[in-house]
Amino acid sequence: MSTPPTPPRLVIHHQDGDAYYPLRRPNVVLGRLETADVVLDDPTVSRIHARLVHLEGAHHLMDLSSRTGTKVNGEPVDDYGMLLKDGDAILVGTVKLTYQAPAAR
Repeated sequence: MSTPPTPPRLVIHHQDGDAYYPLRRPNVVLGRLETADVVLDDPTVSRIHARLVHLEGAHHLMDLSSRTGTKVNGEPVDDYGMLLKDGDAILVGTVKLTYQAPAAR
């Protein structure tokens, strides 16, 4: 019997430790609203800030016209999106996250 594959995940870096969010759905919304898939309770995060979309075997991160922006490895992300790779450093407002792909773990 083989082990089921581990899904990609986001690591959300908090002052008191890291939180992990497995990416099991094709669309994941990040934001301050309680209805967001990944709730980031920080004043620099817009209510609906960014979206992760799984397309053709890869995750793409899109900024949703947030007021403080989204960056991957220091580069601004727009609403067209940016392809994510394992280990990418993501900044949503001032909240730090890391994208982890399953093959690298």
